[in-house]
Amino acid sequence: MKQVGAVIAAAGLSSRMGDFKPLLPFGKACIAHHLVEMLKQAGVSPIVMVTGYRGEELEEALKDSGILFVRNQNYTSTEMLDSVKLGFSVIRENCDAALVMPVDVPAVTGATVRKIVEAQGAIVRTKCGNRRGHPVKLDAAAMDAAQVYQGECGLKGFLKAREEQILDVEVSDEGSFLDADTKEEYGRLLQLEGSRGQGYPDGETLRWLLEISKMPEHLRRHSEAVSRKALSMAVELQSTGRMLDLNLIRSAALLHDIGKGHPDHAAAGASFLQENGYGRAAEIVRQHHRLDQIPKQADETLIVYLADKMIQGDREVSIEERFEGSIQKCQHSREAMKSHQEKYLQAQKAWRIWEESFVS
Repeated sequence: MKQVGAVIAAAGLSSRMGDFKPLLPFGKACIAHHLVEMLKQAGVSPIVMVTGYRGEELEEALKDSGILFVRNQNYTSTEMLDSVKLGFSVIRENCDAALVMPVDVPAVTGATVRKIVEAQGAIVRTKCGNRRGHPVKLDAAAMDAAQVYQGECGLKGFLKAREEQILDVEVSDEGSFLDADTKEEYGRLLQLEGSRGQGYPDGETLRWLLEISKMPEHLRRHSEAVSRKALSMAVELQSTGRMLDLNLIRSAALLHDIGKGHPDHAAAGASFLQENGYGRAAEIVRQHHRLDQIPKQADETLIVYLADKMIQGDREVSIEERFEGSIQKCQHSREAMKSHQEKYLQAQKAWRIWEESFVS
């Protein structure tokens, strides 16, 4: 595989934010450190950070990160492309292509970075819905062209002039276009990182995922009904003293069919969520169709699994009725009938675990 490096532009004044963006808290350290570590884990090397305003302070904070630094001494009168050119001059001889990123997009995932690294094209960038974002990858020829570009509008102008060379790669990563230009935007970044830290999306992040999923209306109604049923079961379970994560249940139930349309929609939905950093929700979605094993007591996974079995369309039914309705689809195949019977038996066993939760 070709060597892909990265240029992180971090020379700006952070004037709109009113605080020094690279060193604002994010993840386990600060914005700049989080971005650097993510790139390193994605296999990107070499990495150069172009500093300027408060450059000595930023370089000191990242002195043990193993990356390179170059100082843009004219940071007050230059723009991002000028910093990018300085970065290219440092790493150009040591890589076949380079990612370009502003320092204030720390929430982009490693999965997104790897997609851009692996994509083939002179210029590759992310596209999430109708939003273009980061990183942008330039091959050797594009780097050389950027070095001598003297047109208007800086990096945006350069990319616009080479629009026909750009490959847009579809991603489902909200972090690819969220930055920290203002305090409000920084707050949104923290919320996104918090959702990933807890393992499931909620609030604005959950609403955004449901929006970009373009889930058909009938599936949306089904998922909402599954969510209501699962939450009512979890609340009922609280009477036994067993407290489950209601937000996790709601999130996973609303998203359980997000992979619908793929051959294995449970695995596809889980992969989608895992790539976006939501591991706990991904596990529940992966098992909503068939459990890996029956748990010894009711948990979030079992409840979403059972709730899905008890909602047909957006109507609540018994497990027996649900499986009686689907058996007709299996009549043509002995293998399909066997699979249907196994799923039915598993659902019955899962239901017994649920009932036993209320036996003192």
